[in-house]
Amino acid sequence: EMGIRPREEIVEPKIQNPQPEEKPLGETLKDLFSKPVLPEMTDVHLPLNLNIEEFKGEQLRLTGDTDLTVFNMLLKVSSIDGNMKLDALDIDTNQGSVNASGNALLRDNWPVDITLNSALNIDPLKGEKVKVKVGGALREKLEFGVNLSGPVDMVLRGQTQLAEAGLPLNLEVVSKQLYWPFTGEKQFQADDLKLKLSGKMTDYTLSFRTAVKGQGVPPADITLDAKGNELQVNLDKLTVAALEGKTELTALLDWQQAISWRGELKLTGINT
Repeated sequence: EMGIRPREEIVEPKIQNPQPEEKPLGETLKDLFSKPVLPEMTDVHLPLNLNIEEFKGEQLRLTGDTDLTVFNMLLKVSSIDGNMKLDALDIDTNQGSVNASGNALLRDNWPVDITLNSALNIDPLKGEKVKVKVGGALREKLEFGVNLSGPVDMVLRGQTQLAEAGLPLNLEVVSKQLYWPFTGEKQFQADDLKLKLSGKMTDYTLSFRTAVKGQGVPPADITLDAKGNELQVNLDKLTVAALEGKTELTALLDWQQAISWRGELKLTGINT
C-alpha cells in the first residue's frame, strides 16, 4: 500500500492595481460604511389623509415580451396622520399570485410590519411559494425573513441596523437540499447547506457548510470559515473533502489599495 504524503503549495500573490483616476475599492467601501447607510429621516407629515376602501380590477391584460393576464386585483390602503396601513393587496395572475398586508408609521423610529405571500406559476419555478416578512423599525433593529418552498427550499433570516455606522448584519441561510435543474433528473445537488454571517460590514465572521454531489462530480463536503471587514476578507480555512482526501485553502483577499490575494493550498491523501 502506497502512502501519499501531504502536499503543500504556496499560491503566488496576485495584484491588480486600480486605474490612476479610479478610487481604490477599499476607500470607497470605507467611506460607505463609515456612516449609516440610512440617512437621517425626519417625520413625514402628509398634508391629507388617504383612504382607499376598495379598488378592484378584473381581467386586465398586459402584452409585451411575456403576456400577463390579471384575473383579479384588490387593493385596500389608508394613510391617517402618518400611519400607513395596507389592509390588502391581492393580485391573481396567469403567472402567479401575490397577497400582502402590513403597516408602517412615518415618524419616530419608523416601525414597520409587512407580510407578503406569493405563489409562482412560471417555469422552471412552477409551484414555488415565497413568504416574506419584515418587522421592527427602520431606525432601530429591522428583522426580515424569507421562506422558499417548492422547487427551491430555503429559509433566510436576518437582522440589521440601517441607522448605525458599519451596517450591523446577522444573516443565516439554511436549506436541506438544493438541486439543478429544478425539474427532471438532478444533475447537481447540495445537501444540508448552511451559511451564517454575523457582525457588521466593518468586522464580520462568515461560515459555510454543505455536501455536494452530481454528474461527473465526486461527492464532497465543503466547509468555509472566514472573517473580514470593508478592506479585506481572510479565509481561515476552505476545506473540500472528497475521494478519501482533503484540499485545504487558506487565503487573504485584500482590496485596500490594489486588489490582491495570496494563499496556501494543502492537499492530503489525494493522488495528484
